[in-house]
Amino acid sequence: MSGESLPDPIEGVYSPNPDGVDQLVHEYTGEDYGLDDIHLLFGIGQPESPLDGDDEFILVLEDREIRQLKVMADAQSFDHPEDFIIMCLDIHRFAAGCGAGPFRFRANF
Repeated sequence: MSGESLPDPIEGVYSPNPDGVDQLVHEYTGEDYGLDDIHLLFGIGQPESPLDGDDEFILVLEDREIRQLKVMADAQSFDHPEDFIIMCLDIHRFAAGCGAGPFRFRANF
């Protein structure tokens, strides 16, 4: 199977860590939320078109948007589903531990 990548074993949000290896950032809980909600609800991030035949959603967040994400998730924690807020905070926590962005996140759910 040269050249083919195996599917991710866990549904969730992934991003390359500082070593360039994809890392699970947030495990999807099966509730009604998605990575695209960050862009739709908070108006931050730049969506990228997924690869042909791929049903993953990709969102790029700059450093300032990562900071905004934390502030907005905290401020609007009662306005959105709890699992969505947890995903936002997981993304912030991951990015804070990685250094400078931009950060590319992809969701496979």
